[in-house]
Amino acid sequence: MGDHLVICDRTGFKRWRSQCRKEWDGKIVWSPVYRRRQPQDTPAIAPKSPTVVDARPDSPNTFVSLPPSNIWDN
Repeated sequence: MGDHLVICDRTGFKRWRSQCRKEWDGKIVWSPVYRRRQPQDTPAIAPKSPTVVDARPDSPNTFVSLPPSNIWDN
């Protein structure tokens, strides 16, 4: 019920529990050496790729042959 002694996970010194804080990773540390979690610790969530409403398969390649060049010579 009362205050008790704990060992700081960062410094190794005995401290009263009321002088300590619990970090995001579960370590109990003395308040002056407390570090909050950095935003770079969590990866950014990539946005979902948009869905294509009218998706169609690729059509086969159609090649058009040109007429021989001597037809146009007069």
